[in-house]
Amino acid sequence: MGKKLNLSGRKFGSLNVLSEAGKNKQGKYLWKCLCDCGKETIVAGTSLVAGNTKSCGCRAHDKPHHYTHGLSSERLYNIYRCMKARCYNKKHRSYLRYGGRGITVCDEWRNDINTFFTWATSHGYRDNLTIDRINVNGNYEPSNCRWVDNEFQQSNTRKNVWIEISGVKHTLSQWSRLANIPITTMRKRIKNGLLGEKLIQKRGHE
Repeated sequence: MGKKLNLSGRKFGSLNVLSEAGKNKQGKYLWKCLCDCGKETIVAGTSLVAGNTKSCGCRAHDKPHHYTHGLSSERLYNIYRCMKARCYNKKHRSYLRYGGRGITVCDEWRNDINTFFTWATSHGYRDNLTIDRINVNGNYEPSNCRWVDNEFQQSNTRKNVWIEISGVKHTLSQWSRLANIPITTMRKRIKNGLLGEKLIQKRGHE
């Protein structure tokens, strides 16, 4: 391993290096930086020196544009930006459900947007899909993320109630669509103790 460089006081793009911030899981040195926009961020020293990270993500030149084949780099960049904001920006409307619960973005993605883009485009990203955490209590990292459509995303939230009927398991909203019964009616049935097949039976008086 090469000698550690002292990056304190140096500037890389829009990032002013403030102080050392430990190491990541790969043993790379991390540095606390202040972006020209006023936001602090933690960046791997290797990314700074190599020129891979030049801002906290607010600068347009941090958006990779070398991916083609119909992909919208602008949309993918916004997904990346919002993912980090949910975990680290206490003013974000969804912070309490993410960063407030200890959900984080892995160092590889948080410190290098190109690493995230490479993973996204090699793991099924399409413009009609959103990023989804397989374990809703887990972090944003390659082993816990996938690309899904909006319907699947909604069915994977912590708020959903999963119901098994005749060995088949769906969320309440999915059963409502499959049985063509208003979800309000189904909730009322559950409250009255009607479960199983009785939950999805057609009844004219309701």
